[in-house]
Amino acid sequence: MKSLANRHFAVTSAKGFTLVEGTFISISFTSGSISANAGCNSGGGEFEIKDGKLVTDGFVQTEMYCEAPGVMEQEQAVFGMLVESPTINFVDNVLTLEGQTVKIALAEAVGGSGGE
Repeated sequence: MKSLANRHFAVTSAKGFTLVEGTFISISFTSGSISANAGCNSGGGEFEIKDGKLVTDGFVQTEMYCEAPGVMEQEQAVFGMLVESPTINFVDNVLTLEGQTVKIALAEAVGGSGGE
């Protein structure tokens, strides 16, 4: 798999939850670290790719109240998937993460900040 270091991605599709219109879900990687924004709150920690899975360690997230309907559920789905060591695939600049009940596809945001 290509290195994820210094790459930024934005969600293009999701299964297992409904994408809330007007929100932006992004995941960014640096060498050994992951950061994510799931619409209102953000989270991050350390990561490694092990046996085809994205394994996070020390993942923490902010816990602001999000007023828009569905945003908190969207965040629970995304952050929950990230801590359950989803399978990971990175082909043709599309990152796919699949957990037990949630699957997301993310396009690489070349030259962008990925919402950071």
